[in-house]
Amino acid sequence: MSGPPGSGKTLVALTLLIESLGQGINALYGLRRNGALVTTLRGALQRDLAGSVYFINVPRTNAGIADSRFKARDLDLVICDEGQRMLEDSIRVIHQRAPV
Repeated sequence: MSGPPGSGKTLVALTLLIESLGQGINALYGLRRNGALVTTLRGALQRDLAGSVYFINVPRTNAGIADSRFKARDLDLVICDEGQRMLEDSIRVIHQRAPV
């Protein structure tokens, strides 16, 4: 999906996350390099959903969704916001961790 800033892309992604979790799909929402948005989302979402928002890469701790120290669980879906900023290696790792 693409569109200019403010066109609702993140809202669509979060709606997909909430709907997926509501249907029992093990889903995560990931961002690359947008700490302010991650902090805002974690604060705004209910506690059970805040644990579904992660960075794609975290260089300092190596614990982002696409990093080696990420505690991967049986993921069905990873929603990547700001995907145009992702590294190709990160995309490959995420595709291995979740079928969709």
